[in-house]
Amino acid sequence: SYPNPATQAINFDFSVASGSTVTLSVFDIYGKEVLWPISNQHLEGQQHISVNIDALPSGVYWYSLRVSGQSVMGKLLVQKAK
Repeated sequence: SYPNPATQAINFDFSVASGSTVTLSVFDIYGKEVLWPISNQHLEGQQHISVNIDALPSGVYWYSLRVSGQSVMGKLLVQKAK
């Protein structure tokens, strides 16, 4: 994911081996889902998802990106200008 820390949007680049559903979820530090999960069918090849995080306050979040039955989790830092 990039940029990290992020201010307005977070981007994900990934590869899909065959057409499959890709699901992205974002959680706060308490495990509460803070953005509606994004679930889309993607074709084979390199893919890109950009997610608007403008509504999230500054803080630490976790994301889960599920592609073809495999899941990747990561930490996301949202930093808003003061």
